[in-house]
Amino acid sequence: MPSMDQATLRNAIFRAAVVLFFTALASAATPIFKPAQVYPVGTSPIAAFVGDFNGDGKSDIAVANSGSSNVSILFGNGDGSFQAAANFDVGLAATGIAIGDVNADGKPDIIVTLAPNIDSLTAGGISILLGNGNGTFQAPMLTTLPVHESVAAVADLNGDKNADLLVNLTDSNFNAWRCRTPG
Repeated sequence: MPSMDQATLRNAIFRAAVVLFFTALASAATPIFKPAQVYPVGTSPIAAFVGDFNGDGKSDIAVANSGSSNVSILFGNGDGSFQAAANFDVGLAATGIAIGDVNADGKPDIIVTLAPNIDSLTAGGISILLGNGNGTFQAPMLTTLPVHESVAAVADLNGDKNADLLVNLTDSNFNAWRCRTPG
């Protein structure tokens, strides 16, 4: 067998290591799920978001419920399990949910998009639940919009350190509102 120089040997070892790495990565990429845990929430849950709503450093889940017009918060125990839901009214049937700090107080707030109510001729809109940081929220602030909203997101779009609100409207428009913090 011919002898290999050191560069050829290093390249062969490197290629073998790369093949082993990607083989291990491919086999590790196959998800394995444990049996589902069922957590009762409001009627017709439509969307969920994860955040820490009570400031304990554990992941909590906020679930927007279309049928019961509320948001259910499942407070995390830190081990993958959750406490019974606490429900907060949002005014109308929820169509989407987002989490962000819209009033710049360092506490997560919940933004819910709302479907119009055809029976009462109520327009759809946005409901904002300002977080108190302890797992409770202030009464919802409702803003009506003339069309049906479906998805919301919160981000600082213009670099001013304030949260901006993005809402996808079903009239083929996408809207962005810049939030301003008093002061």
